[in-house]
Amino acid sequence: MEELYDKISAYLQNHLSPEEKAAFESELASDASLREEVEAHRLAAEAIEWSIADTLRQEMASWGDEASIATSGAAPAPPSTQQAKIRPLWQRHPLAIAASFLVLVIAGAFLWSNLKYSNSALAGDFYPKEELSGLRATLPDQDPLAPGYQALAIGNYSEAVKFFTKMGADPTYSDKALYFLAHAHYQQKQYAPAETALNTLIENPDSPEKERAEWLLALCYLRNQKFNEAQAMVQQIASNPDHSYYPQAKLLQADFNSIWRKMAGS
Repeated sequence: MEELYDKISAYLQNHLSPEEKAAFESELASDASLREEVEAHRLAAEAIEWSIADTLRQEMASWGDEASIATSGAAPAPPSTQQAKIRPLWQRHPLAIAASFLVLVIAGAFLWSNLKYSNSALAGDFYPKEELSGLRATLPDQDPLAPGYQALAIGNYSEAVKFFTKMGADPTYSDKALYFLAHAHYQQKQYAPAETALNTLIENPDSPEKERAEWLLALCYLRNQKFNEAQAMVQQIASNPDHSYYPQAKLLQADFNSIWRKMAGS
């Protein structure tokens, strides 16, 4: 069930890759119960946002009224006799209203924490998208790995896997090819081969891709629901201020320890 909620969360926040999104929407088209689940999550998220916005509007209106009274020096007009006889709902049923509001707040907080702090949501937030964004413009005469980059950039991950697997046999390009091969596997949710490629790089202390591989491996563990392994890798990175991903690791550690993360139960 947690994996389903993670997928729905990632879908609603647009964290799925193009291929993942297309596959999920194909599931939605043929599964009425899944559509209902997604709609329930969407409505709950919208209800939370509306409730927060409405509360803020009421507070601002109240502040405006108080400011007007303070400026004019006039006391607020007393209610009419008929108005005084009609008590607001919250005065007539205060405990019921308070209990309903508390349930809504707790449910909203639980849903929000799952949307933002689940394993998949955190992996999506910290995934190094910027590494892939500029790859499409790379030309073959600039880098022999350009065809693989372009396949990655347009979401053709299966083609990228074939290309980088082939290029990984060339010692000149093997490290970089392995790293982007792991990206292609990651995008297809093929976490086991992604982990294998990344661990190969990490085991080589001289690999120029070692630090990038460590960070991607931590995210791969998260997406694969291997939280203990992810936490250990993030701790290792966060203990080295000279690591390329030290700032991101510290931020992710803070998210691991947040009250919202604990509420998500991940």
